[in-house]
Amino acid sequence: MKKAETAIKKGTSTEFIQTSVAQTLQKIVVDKQDISDPDRRDLLAFLQDKEEAPSSDVILGIMATMLEEMTKALADATAAEETAIAEHEQLLASKQKELKSLQAAIEKKSAREGELGVKLVDMENDLSDTKISLEENKKTLDRS
Repeated sequence: MKKAETAIKKGTSTEFIQTSVAQTLQKIVVDKQDISDPDRRDLLAFLQDKEEAPSSDVILGIMATMLEEMTKALADATAAEETAIAEHEQLLASKQKELKSLQAAIEKKSAREGELGVKLVDMENDLSDTKISLEENKKTLDRS
């Protein structure tokens, strides 16, 4: 847009029309949905170097409006992207905090499971010892 504006102001619009920048601008004008039909026709006529093309002042005005709209749209999109990035970073931090908390809970429960396993083995050994003692006591009582 800036290159087109500069070329038009210098009076070298016919040279500009033959550049790849002009072709890109033409694609933008064709694809841009929020441009009015009269403005689209005027810009395309200018970019195609037609005789019915409006004066360069009209073209500059249309392009200035388009540039303002595109600049605003870019600023809005950039702000939305920055907001989305900030929200994502907050979510990520929250999830990492949650993950640490859950990992700590898993470690605590794993340690508890290990302790209970050891207690169970000790209790089974005590039960076995108690059974042996009981048998020995029964034998001793039976002899007496």
